[in-house]
Amino acid sequence: MAAAHKAWEITPEKPVEVEVENLVEFQQALHTCVDIMMLDNFDTAAIKSTIAINQGRVKLEVSNNMKASNIREKAVDSINFLSPRRGRGG
Repeated sequence: MAAAHKAWEITPEKPVEVEVENLVEFQQALHTCVDIMMLDNFDTAAIKSTIAINQGRVKLEVSNNMKASNIREKAVDSINFLSPRRGRGG
């Protein structure tokens, strides 16, 4: 998270986004200067846990692990951005 803090110091007017791969990383980043968190390969249960922990503090993006068959379950309330991989479907 040091890089995120440095980015914020250099350009505080721009949003800072970090990618997290699990709930522990999410909780660590939540206490920094991050504006947006990309939840990489989170399953639906982890997404819902993250939303409960977040309580609207930062914007959330769901990335990867998305197919046409599961986008609806990942596009839950409180998710601000969806980022499916291009060219990958299901």
